[in-house]
Amino acid sequence: MRVWAEVDDTSETESFDGHKKSFVEYTLNVLFFPDLHTTYRIPQTLMLRHPPSSPADSQLSLSIPASPSLPIPGTLISVPSPLHFQLPVMTRLSFNEQGQITYHRDIWDFCDVVRLIPGVRVALWMMARAGAWGLSWISQRVCSNMDLDA
Repeated sequence: MRVWAEVDDTSETESFDGHKKSFVEYTLNVLFFPDLHTTYRIPQTLMLRHPPSSPADSQLSLSIPASPSLPIPGTLISVPSPLHFQLPVMTRLSFNEQGQITYHRDIWDFCDVVRLIPGVRVALWMMARAGAWGLSWISQRVCSNMDLDA
């Protein structure tokens, strides 16, 4: 199993008494059986040299595909991996005057967590369609009853 995070956005505020608040939005990625994903290699460790030994080393280039995929044996085709899960997370941090963290809270949406369970996306879609159909049916009955009373 391989777990990594991709930071999307950060913001920081500072109050008059020296306290700071930071918000970090990121995507938590979980990839099961990463060795099966031959087209997607995540480095075990990432080492940076300071300063770079040559101008060619001054930039770090790490090319990772946007989404892990599983190759189909015997072909050059690969399909999106059902073993890759993504969870959007927001972290709230509060710091005191000394820069120490005084408050830490990770926030994620329950709906995003539930959608990680296989088959739940289809079930949620069907429930949403059934709910919309039910509301439509109720509104038609209420409108027809109002017309009969008038």
